[in-house]
Amino acid sequence: YSVTVTDASTGCRNSDFVIVTMLPPLIADAGPDVQICLNDSIQIGTGLIEGQFYHWSPATGLNDVNSANPVARPTVTTTYTLVVSDTAGCTPITDNVTVTVHPLPVANAGPDDSIQQGASVQLTGTGGVQYHWSPPNGLSNANVFNPVASPDSTTNYVLTVMDIFGCENTDTVRVTVIDFAKPFWIPSAFTPDGNGHNDVLYVRGGGFLTYEFSIYNRYGELLFISKNISEGWDGTSRLTGDDVPPDAYVYKLTGVLNNGTTVNEKGLVNLIK
Repeated sequence: YSVTVTDASTGCRNSDFVIVTMLPPLIADAGPDVQICLNDSIQIGTGLIEGQFYHWSPATGLNDVNSANPVARPTVTTTYTLVVSDTAGCTPITDNVTVTVHPLPVANAGPDDSIQQGASVQLTGTGGVQYHWSPPNGLSNANVFNPVASPDSTTNYVLTVMDIFGCENTDTVRVTVIDFAKPFWIPSAFTPDGNGHNDVLYVRGGGFLTYEFSIYNRYGELLFISKNISEGWDGTSRLTGDDVPPDAYVYKLTGVLNNGTTVNEKGLVNLIK
């Protein structure tokens, strides 16, 4: 822009000019609202525009608060605010994006079970709208919630469930196949954590005329003893009633089977928490 000034009395003139530079407008685009499953991540924002500076808040769950398009991994639903500024002094502008976090479904493959060779058991999974069991070996259908399992050998089946949001979670069930010559078995581990799943150590199966099952710690202290196969060890000391720490414990099983076979077994069981 130029300006010319004329003196009315003398007719003298002078002029000057000023340059007004129009800067491009700031653009703040946090992107569309998105949904993720817990423990997943997603990229928010849009592409970098040269000359603009970016800042996101809150910083929770973001890998870079000064990026135009950071990766977000929040653990709860979060609304992120993007502030865009420059060095020319233009008024900063903002935009928001909400990342909705869906919790994982609660997968439950059911309690561990045991069968004799050649027998079968129906598994029952819960927690989702779609189901998949792995491995498929010995299953009537690996993609239903309640397949019939007829494994040839002891198998751990992993159930993957998916909910209406596409979120997945897993759980495992163990089907133990018992040899006809030995109608009982002892799990190698149990988890007395109070969640209702594998909290008590039992001798599985049966066929005993006489029976005694005992548990000892590494120092030989007797922690549990029972002559009733329906009674199991809950991970506490018989003397104090206190929970014992995670460790490997010695078990002894003695008795006589219905066919007259004498049982005298000793081994280790892992207590896991």
